Amino acid sequence: MLVLFAFSIVVRQSNFNQPLGRHHEWISAHTLVTMKAWAERGGPEHFHFAPLYTFKNVPDKHVGVLGGVEDSNGDFYYVSYPPLAYLLPYYSLKLFNAGFTSANLQIYSLVLHFFTAFMLFLLLIQLTGKKIYTDWLFIPLLGFALYLFAPGYLWFHSNVYFVDVLMQFFLFALLLIFHKVLLLEEKPDWKFLSLLFAIVFLSIYTEWLGVFISFFFFLFLFVWSILKKSRKFISVMLIIAAATSCSLGTTFLQYSSIAGSDKFIQASVDKYKMRSGQSDDKAEYGISISNPESYTLLNRHLTNNFITVENILGFSVLLFLIGLMLSKKSFVTLTQGIILLVFLFAIGLHIFVFFNFNALHDFGTLKTGALMIVFSMVFFQRAYHAINSKWPRYSYLFFIPVLLFCGVKILQSIDIYQRDNSLATLRKENLEIGHAIKTCAQADEKVFIDIWPCPEIMYYAERNPLPEKEMSNAIKFMRDFGIEKGVYIRSENGGVKEVFRINSAGDSLKIK
Repeated sequence: MLVLFAFSIVVRQSNFNQPLGRHHEWISAHTLVTMKAWAERGGPEHFHFAPLYTFKNVPDKHVGVLGGVEDSNGDFYYVSYPPLAYLLPYYSLKLFNAGFTSANLQIYSLVLHFFTAFMLFLLLIQLTGKKIYTDWLFIPLLGFALYLFAPGYLWFHSNVYFVDVLMQFFLFALLLIFHKVLLLEEKPDWKFLSLLFAIVFLSIYTEWLGVFISFFFFLFLFVWSILKKSRKFISVMLIIAAATSCSLGTTFLQYSSIAGSDKFIQASVDKYKMRSGQSDDKAEYGISISNPESYTLLNRHLTNNFITVENILGFSVLLFLIGLMLSKKSFVTLTQGIILLVFLFAIGLHIFVFFNFNALHDFGTLKTGALMIVFSMVFFQRAYHAINSKWPRYSYLFFIPVLLFCGVKILQSIDIYQRDNSLATLRKENLEIGHAIKTCAQADEKVFIDIWPCPEIMYYAERNPLPEKEMSNAIKFMRDFGIEKGVYIRSENGGVKEVFRINSAGDSLKIK
């Protein structure tokens, strides 16, 4: 496993420590902006442990280009997600006295990639009934390898880090402990219940998918308890409900403490209207459920990131159907079926509830890629079970076509990754603008720019530029708000064209 992981790093080495600016690296910059803002202002503990994105200089106040909630001091917080995905890398890097740089965040992401793939490995061991050290772990190892080398995971688990990436780890952790619940022969002890509480709490403290998975599993246990008239899972259900309530309640209290619950609720409602895709006029870029082009976009993202996994899923379904013809007993087991259905329903609900988000952002397909890998491995295992029951002496031959097919697809995945993410796609305009701001703007000067100041610009500049199309508008803004000095960045083709020092009197001086 370590050899496979090391090889995946070698595959990605050319993209290590490169300037941010390529495919969705803006969300890595988004995370880094919060980490840097926390670091220079004393840490998360001074800001409600919430994702702050306002830097320390007074002219950086009242700039809410990333949305969220503004406090009474003019600081903005990004409140679209619970804060764990920001807090974890912050304290992880701080523990090792590492700077909050894109390279260090990339190392953190790579380590997370390994542990996420390992968590999937453990889940597949349990789902397929294998025991470590005693059974041949071909299928769990194959799932581990596919998670390492799928094109989407090679990129998003390295050059990109955000909430959805961390959620992958907790996704597998949730399914693993829920499957353990199904295998319980007696009421669980306090140690197991404590672990269950922690995993559910942290999953929901990361992303909404944790709520959906927990909900469907709770629903199954509830129905099962009624039909069987059993109290076996009562303690588990109470823990799931308690962990869910505590996690959601903690997030609500945290974010409400910034500027009051009304502002937090309003910001959340506005963001949901944009991300749900339920309404054409509210959905960002018109990507909504009623727009046929949205489904084309959603499918394109899935295919771009996981075409090889889609192929493997198709192959596994074929073998599974052949297995069913050989033996009806090769159908999935009850516990496998429950976990697969909980997984499927949770992913489906997430896509429906946050349709605009999932169709617009291709990192939204990460969870669907995981779904396809888990389904594929279970189908392979059940097909092998059928062949082994029919021809046990020759059942090992089953693994030859599976290994060959998946091996070819892994090589194809590497080729897709290197083709789509070559250094030829690297753009340095955001780095250039960020450095221009950092070198030209003084701490007491308001920074204006004629384009949207994306997170990469904010990260490199360590400032919060305010977008203004025209210099005259920037000067008017300064007069209206009593700002004396400023810097105006005029762009061209995404990079820096000119830099001016301006004041409220209307004077301007070109300095670059």
